[in-house]
Amino acid sequence: MIRYLLLAMSIVLTTAAAAQKIPLIHSGEVITQATALYDSGKYEDAIAKFLTVPKRDTNYVYMLSELAMAYNANKQFDKAIATCEEALAVPSIYKAHLLRSQAVALDKRGDFEKSVALFKKAIALYPFDHSLQYNLGITYYNHKDYEKAIDCFFNVLAINPFHPGSHLNLGKIAVGQGRKTHAILSFGMYLGINNDDNSVLVYADKVLSNQVEDEGTLPVIGSNGCEKLDQILRAKLALDKNFKSKIDVDAAVVKQYEMFFEQLSIINTSGDDRWVNYYLPIYKTIKENNIVEPYMFHILASANNDVVRKWRKKNEKSLSTFYAAVNEQLRNKRAIADGSQVGFDKPIPAWFDDNYKLDALGVEQGEKRIGRWIYFHNNLERSAEGTYDDKGEKIGVWKYYLNTSELKTVENYATGEVTAFYPDGSKRQHFFLKNDVIEGEVELYHPCGGLREKLIYKAGKRNGKGESFYPNGKTDMVYEYTDDKATGVFIGYYSNGQIYNKSPYKNDLLDGTYEEYYANGKLKTKGTYINNKSDGVWNYYYINGRLEKSGTFKAGNAVGEWTFYDTHGNISEKRNLNAEGVYRGDNTFYSDGKIASIQTYKNDLLVKLVYLNKDGKELTKAESGSGTFTAKTFYPTGHLNGEGSYKKGKAEGVWRYYQPEGRKLSEYTYVNGLIQGEGTEYHRNGQKKFSFQYKDGNYHGYYQEFYPNGKVKEEGWMQDGQRQQQWLSYYADGVLESDAYYLNDELTGEYYEYNNDGNLGAVTVFEGGRVEDMKVYDLKGNLKTKQRADGNKKIVETFHTTKKLQSQFVLLCGNYIDNQTKWFPDGNILLTYNMMSGKRHGTYQYKYMNDQLEIDGQYVNGSPEGQWKGYYSNGQLDYMGKYVQGNHDSTWTFYYMHGKISSTISFLKDERHGIARFNSPEGIPVLEKLYHEGDLVAFRAANTKSEFGEWVPFTGNEVIKAIHPNGTTAIEEPYKNGTMNGAKRIYFSNGKLYSEYNYKDGDYEGAFKVFYPSGQLREKGEYKDDGLDGINEEYYEDGKLLKQETYTRGARNGRAVVNKKDGKSKVMNFWWGIPE
Repeated sequence: MIRYLLLAMSIVLTTAAAAQKIPLIHSGEVITQATALYDSGKYEDAIAKFLTVPKRDTNYVYMLSELAMAYNANKQFDKAIATCEEALAVPSIYKAHLLRSQAVALDKRGDFEKSVALFKKAIALYPFDHSLQYNLGITYYNHKDYEKAIDCFFNVLAINPFHPGSHLNLGKIAVGQGRKTHAILSFGMYLGINNDDNSVLVYADKVLSNQVEDEGTLPVIGSNGCEKLDQILRAKLALDKNFKSKIDVDAAVVKQYEMFFEQLSIINTSGDDRWVNYYLPIYKTIKENNIVEPYMFHILASANNDVVRKWRKKNEKSLSTFYAAVNEQLRNKRAIADGSQVGFDKPIPAWFDDNYKLDALGVEQGEKRIGRWIYFHNNLERSAEGTYDDKGEKIGVWKYYLNTSELKTVENYATGEVTAFYPDGSKRQHFFLKNDVIEGEVELYHPCGGLREKLIYKAGKRNGKGESFYPNGKTDMVYEYTDDKATGVFIGYYSNGQIYNKSPYKNDLLDGTYEEYYANGKLKTKGTYINNKSDGVWNYYYINGRLEKSGTFKAGNAVGEWTFYDTHGNISEKRNLNAEGVYRGDNTFYSDGKIASIQTYKNDLLVKLVYLNKDGKELTKAESGSGTFTAKTFYPTGHLNGEGSYKKGKAEGVWRYYQPEGRKLSEYTYVNGLIQGEGTEYHRNGQKKFSFQYKDGNYHGYYQEFYPNGKVKEEGWMQDGQRQQQWLSYYADGVLESDAYYLNDELTGEYYEYNNDGNLGAVTVFEGGRVEDMKVYDLKGNLKTKQRADGNKKIVETFHTTKKLQSQFVLLCGNYIDNQTKWFPDGNILLTYNMMSGKRHGTYQYKYMNDQLEIDGQYVNGSPEGQWKGYYSNGQLDYMGKYVQGNHDSTWTFYYMHGKISSTISFLKDERHGIARFNSPEGIPVLEKLYHEGDLVAFRAANTKSEFGEWVPFTGNEVIKAIHPNGTTAIEEPYKNGTMNGAKRIYFSNGKLYSEYNYKDGDYEGAFKVFYPSGQLREKGEYKDDGLDGINEEYYEDGKLLKQETYTRGARNGRAVVNKKDGKSKVMNFWWGIPE
């Protein structure tokens, strides 16, 4: 079905939001549904549907192109124009479509001259887009400029002879001019193309029976070679009872058309009658081929007439003959095109695809294409242009284009040189062809410029050494090929120059010793390949050098015993696999080097489960030869961990998991070993922590994370394990923190960040996970960022109100690189760290207002690594410990503000694990807690002799107390539902309070105070939802104010002052944690 801009339109569907969920928009379906609404005349509903497609959706510009049409149909012309302008601001395949809609809207708004100018501009760009010509013709028609309208409609037919609207409008103009033969010529062809339009058939009948009142009311334009026939038709001689009709249908349209065919010879063909020149050859073909009768019964198809129906049913062969003859005539009308607007100096043959779309312009001799040719995409953007020689072979320079109009490739067939480009015009590839295959050096480039890869081809095959590069120019990989087959050792590098891996190849297959390294140079993996398959012993290491896992491969399958270790070097699992790589025998799990559980398999079928405590005593056993049984799982401490069922060796049905103190931790439903449907995890206070949907073990559906207070922390859609579309995150009080958009788990489009006041603070534009632009705003909403180029790098800077540099970020090819720094207004550094290919790598430092270090550590390839230290503003250590692969690991030491050790805590994979020791403010051990993978399971306090007694099981609802050696209270911690709730107090041995912090569900909440041993207040402030909020003050021991800062939602926000002992003060204003 043909749709016209002024009559029809497209649309958009949206998934309705349910219970405040972010809607998941299937934009393709949305547009299809909206199109249906538009086509049914429900423009308001169509517009509403269109507007549900997010701006960051990949179909957004497509939606805008359809939305503009809907606005036009709904007479909202200003919105249509604005919509087109928004869409035209970015390259797309819809440019001609948008220009057309914009021109129509301009005319409907009353800007006729601007409309015509825009139409002409669009036609100059797309001279073979018949819809532009047609709508310009409609515009002229509506403004009664019939001569120009006629020109446009005939221009349309020169491009697309099958365009019914142009035939119809030419017929209507002919009626207005009183030229019946012209009307017959145009209406007859319209009905030939669109024979189901009964209204036009009826109208033609009225015209031919002289029943149209406004016939002849328009001014006559151009010559008329049909004046004699007009007189005959006007006299209605064919309607006389003596006229012998061959068609047994009593209608004026039938008899007058019969008369028309009988009198074709009296039409004057010597003049410049456009109707005669265009239409007469078609009608002569109908008469000469004796297919007048099929023609008549074809155009009568919409009539409710038994004679017509019976004839058509009995004469399908005659109709087919008619179709073939007339279609050939119509196709011939467009066989030669006016190519002057695209650089041809004479009419040129036109070639069309099976859908009647213009495919190319050029001359063909025999089966050879010769001379200049231009090819087109379906949207009539050029796809290629160049010249053929007399043998039909390409010569000279050929250019190839994207369907969004940008130059894609230039090929020189004389030299063989080929250059490919990115859409922005920068070079993408460069190489030479010889005998139609690549020969010599090939250069590939990054989108931001700079060589990406250099390789050698011989006779179309890779040969010799090659090298790829990072955007910063450093080597990414070196390699070698022989006759298109990889050979030798491929060496990959990190962008800092460290070796990433060594991959040995023989005859295009991995063969030999493979090694992989961390970005700090330490070995990560080592093993052997034989014939492209892992074989022999493979060892994997943590970044701290300890073994992570070790085992054997055979012909690519993991076989035999595999041993796994934690970052402390303790065995965590032993796995047994048969020759096919499936489980067999016992699979043993360890905790702190001791057996915690055993899973027994028979031919990959789980048949038995055994759980043991740390003393090796069996806690539970479940088994069945069929693999179907109910089971309970336990922590090594003896606490219940989970309960559910197995079916044929795989988890089945509802499984519930518990905290060690007995509160529900999570609940999942399994089908054939995979999680299906809704999954839920809980905070210890009983509030949901996570709510998500699963499909076949992957996240699939709506995902939400919650704060302990029940408010949403983050939410969005997961599809097949990947983030999709809009994701929102919130501060703990429900204020929006960020608004992101994902495509297949990668950030795309605008990423909005909101400051702790709830105002927009920054907008980062992503494309395919890479940063394309970055904007930061001040507290008044003014843009702060300035950008400048440094070669291929983009430098993004912000400035203090004093015009001094506030922050500097370096971007290269969409990744942050080099040093990223933020400064205080006095020029001292606030924050500095290094970036490597978009990941933090190297030293990280954060400082106080007094230039004292607050945080000091190292990153390796995006993860904190090695020793990190934190400091109080007085320079005393706050904490010190190690990270392993981004996780807290080993023993971390924490300090009081006066320098004494407050606690030593053991970590494993970022969780407290093992014994944590807590000291009094004097540095004396007074309390120990036992943790298992982050869960507190027991505690014990020291007596007056500093001796620790038996472990007391942690129930989750108690007050843990510790005393000084003198018997006075040292520490008291109130717990409820497994988390700290209430005031935690620490005392000096003299009985005076050292600190008091209030907690709610394990998080800081409410006022806190810290004191000197003398009882003088040292620090006070307040927490809200685990973040500092309000005024925070520190004091010297003499009671004078040392520091005062204002916080909002955990970040400094407002006035901050630091007073030195000499009386000098430093005052700054912060916004979103950054000094202005």
